[in-house]
Amino acid sequence: MPWISRSMLKKVPGSFSIGAGYSSGDQLFFITSVGDKNLFGRGQSINADFDIGTARQDFILSFTEPYLYDTPLSLGLDGFNAQREFTDFTQRRTGFGVRTNYPLKYVDVPFFRRSENGSSYEAPGLADDRPPSFISYTKGGMAYELTREKISSVDASAPASIQGEKGSSWTSSLTPSLAYDSRDHFFNPTEGTLSGLSVKYAGLGGDNNFVKSDVRARWYYPLLKDPNWGGSYVLGLGGTLGYGLSLKERPNGKKELPLFERYFPGGINSIRGFADRSLGPREGNDPVGGDKQAILNTELMFPIMEQYGLRGVTFFDMGQAFRRSESFDLGSFRRSIGVGARWLSPFGPLRVELGFPISKQPGDDTSIFGFSLGAQP
Repeated sequence: MPWISRSMLKKVPGSFSIGAGYSSGDQLFFITSVGDKNLFGRGQSINADFDIGTARQDFILSFTEPYLYDTPLSLGLDGFNAQREFTDFTQRRTGFGVRTNYPLKYVDVPFFRRSENGSSYEAPGLADDRPPSFISYTKGGMAYELTREKISSVDASAPASIQGEKGSSWTSSLTPSLAYDSRDHFFNPTEGTLSGLSVKYAGLGGDNNFVKSDVRARWYYPLLKDPNWGGSYVLGLGGTLGYGLSLKERPNGKKELPLFERYFPGGINSIRGFADRSLGPREGNDPVGGDKQAILNTELMFPIMEQYGLRGVTFFDMGQAFRRSESFDLGSFRRSIGVGARWLSPFGPLRVELGFPISKQPGDDTSIFGFSLGAQP
């Protein structure tokens, strides 16, 4: 895509939307969004989102300058107040953030072209038949956040690892990231790759001090594209690897991630067939979260009524979270298989999936039915 300068933008009106969503994790929620994607005709955007539901309340105000100093560098400012209610406690995050993003095809990177045909954002090159390079789909980013986290309404029967987290703390963090996206569709891709790497460092002031790295990747390969067979049959392979390291003792005297940063696998966007946030290390029968996790997902997507955006899926999931002192033990991984359907409906992406655990252990919470409206896989 050629570079588009601010002067090439046309004035578009503001936007207002209202809707609802549901997932087995967040339950029922209502969404209201008010914004303007071309503020004062300068290409800047401002948006206010209000999500209120059974188990969550999110208020987010965002401003984005997509072409800072008429370059592809974007700059964003966010203010947020988010609350989640879990089984044993309630978590609230309040704060603000600053984020930047830049397409790497406009950067001089060793062994890679500056951009397609050697062009810059000021003078796009002539098109040719050569496929886009890796850099063409990659963006680099940097984000800073200052947040106040509060753990409250802790159940009297909650484990000590959760009881000890009760109270408020401040986190000042910096997160560099890389993102790659070559998919041909955001919800029903038939080919391409979506991947990302982020490293969050907290300790620039504040109360919390830790490092947390996350790698995510999902690859889509078309096995068959034939209208006589209904459309596209696509193999999807994905995985998530996360590792956190506390650099400071918690109030309980242990070096572990803060409760709000721990890994809790399970649910429709993780290991289907198990209840949301139900896996990982336990104290008694209660999950307390891990310092690291590994998740693998394999999917076969097939057409049902592809012309209307309706596709089916069969899947195999496996994964688990662990304490830092524990190794990644394949024998402890939970596994599940299942089937489902996905529809890009007029109300947004809709997913209905049935997951069946095949390696359930005593104390595991299962959830065969998973439903999500308004969220991507």
